[in-house]
Amino acid sequence: MAYQAFSEDTGIIAALPDDPNDSGGLNAQQLREKFDQNAVNLKEYLNDTLVAALNSTASGSSGADNLGYGGAIAVDTVKEALDLIYSGGSGTIPPDNTITTAKIVNEAVTTAKIEDSAVITAKIQDGAVTNDKLESGAAFKIGDILTSIRTMDSDWLLCDGSQIHEDDYPDLTTLLENKPTGLWSKIPAGAGSSYLVYGNGTWAYTSGTSIYYTTNITSGSWTSVTIPYAASCLAYANGYWMFGRSGYHQIHYTTDITSGIWTSINLTMSQAYRIKYLNGWWFAVGSDGGIAYLNGTSPAGTWTEIAKGSTTFYSVEYGNGYYVAVTTDGVLYYATTPTGTWTSKDLGSGDFYDVCYGNGYWFIAGYSGSYSYCYYINGNPNGSWTQLSTGFCKGHYVNYVNGWWLVAGGGELYCQQLVPSGTWGVSAGTVPSGYICYEDGWWVIGGSTIYYHRYDLPNISIGAKSYIKAL
Repeated sequence: MAYQAFSEDTGIIAALPDDPNDSGGLNAQQLREKFDQNAVNLKEYLNDTLVAALNSTASGSSGADNLGYGGAIAVDTVKEALDLIYSGGSGTIPPDNTITTAKIVNEAVTTAKIEDSAVITAKIQDGAVTNDKLESGAAFKIGDILTSIRTMDSDWLLCDGSQIHEDDYPDLTTLLENKPTGLWSKIPAGAGSSYLVYGNGTWAYTSGTSIYYTTNITSGSWTSVTIPYAASCLAYANGYWMFGRSGYHQIHYTTDITSGIWTSINLTMSQAYRIKYLNGWWFAVGSDGGIAYLNGTSPAGTWTEIAKGSTTFYSVEYGNGYYVAVTTDGVLYYATTPTGTWTSKDLGSGDFYDVCYGNGYWFIAGYSGSYSYCYYINGNPNGSWTQLSTGFCKGHYVNYVNGWWLVAGGGELYCQQLVPSGTWGVSAGTVPSGYICYEDGWWVIGGSTIYYHRYDLPNISIGAKSYIKAL
């Protein structure tokens, strides 16, 4: 029995004449019946037609059949169909293909909306969930790791310790720690020098009488520009590029590294080994015990020089109210102002090549022969320094960047978070000895070949392939 629409005329009152008693010939009782006729017709339809159709159990036209249920399901009436829907019965309710992905609003069905244990194995028919019905990775979030003997699609990356870039995998790299441990990569150009610096969006290094620069450290494309002389050091600070002239008492500066136009400054020291801009002061340190300094935003002007014997200074640093310069005879000099008294402190053996201040600590990188001479101290430089093991890295350069201490030398890179005490990690592979930079999210070390480091994927090897969800 199919459902029938209510078809009786409902305009009974509207069809009456203006004077139903006189012109229509209706007596009082007949007029009253006209006003009740719509209700009577609707009552008869509901009781005799619709309810009968809903309660019908006739095969093929039962109440459940007329709603789209019945057939293979053991229900006949609408009531039985509704009871089955709301009681969580075992029938195929709703029918196959009536609820599709296109009909479900995004996030309409979420984990939070599904009661615990609402979806269990017993409630899922055999074969209802198949590989073909699941998109690859649909059940995984970015950062999830899966072990499989299969080869996954491009949304997954093999957990082999390789590096990735956040431009390619922005969501995944937010979950990975950008740290300097792991395997470093050579720049494609395969060339470089220890004097590698970053400034104003540009990476640059010196080689002979040329400076090579690029805005993309991994591109392998470097542009060269001639400089007047071979360089003994390179620096960028406060909008100026500077280099020391090798074997001569000059330093040079420019605001445009691409121009090839440099201004020279004559010094007394026969060669500058490091140029820095510290706490509003320009510094150049080098041979002949030379410490040169100038206060101001520009390196142009008359520099003041002091000489501390005939030793060679290789680096200078500022931190915690002190300026510290280190020499190649195991002695450091410190002052609270460049124009004041520089006090010496002899730490013993070793040649000191670099000094750094970070996170409340001073660190000196040095070595002599095959032995390491690296020292650190918490607080002021005039206290008692602690020497790391002579088997530590042959310290040539040190930096504290992005929460990490890094010491490079002897083909090794030692890394330690926050404080220089404790056990240091050693980065995998051979790493050159050069300036250590962390800029624009890149860890970079200068050397005869420049190395860089970014984000590492996990390195998992368990006899099968492990993948991480990346996209």
